[in-house]
Amino acid sequence: MQSDIELIREVKNCSPKSSEALSSLIKRHSGIFISVINNICPFKSSIEFKDLIADKDYYIYRSALKFEESRGVKFCTFLGNEAKWLALNLITYKNKHKTESFSFEKKNVQESLLFSDSRKANAVSALREAVSLAKKDPDKRVRKIFEFRYLIGEDNKVMPWKKIAKKLDLSIQGCINIHNSFITKIKNKIL
Repeated sequence: MQSDIELIREVKNCSPKSSEALSSLIKRHSGIFISVINNICPFKSSIEFKDLIADKDYYIYRSALKFEESRGVKFCTFLGNEAKWLALNLITYKNKHKTESFSFEKKNVQESLLFSDSRKANAVSALREAVSLAKKDPDKRVRKIFEFRYLIGEDNKVMPWKKIAKKLDLSIQGCINIHNSFITKIKNKIL
């Protein structure tokens, strides 16, 4: 069995066995390429993901041509880095050039406003319910955390955990843990 470097040399030199060498490289390293793309692409059903996987043979070939054995890096590491940067660059390009289509029909705009108002009403209702349950909790720290965080707040924003922790003489993580454990406890009651 030939090493990666021998196969890459054959591919670069366009020898009579270069297609066999390329097939061996593709068979040997497709898993690495797909694994890296899987880890980086956020949505597996996206067009970018499907395009990268469909063209993996070409990208492995291109990586073999770019590979420099004098750098002392294994081809699988080089290919993994090439796949990573390929995916990141494609995602960044797509995000920069993303255009959203908006429908300016009056009916659709009114429906979206109604939906957002009903969502806000549900959120306010859930918050009120959570605060009332926090006031009834035997642990008085829960009530104080909810009051500081959601009722008192700062300039129509939630109060930062750092300030809450300082006021209650607790650690930041302690406040977050008390808050989250209470949320978990009451989640079923509210929803």
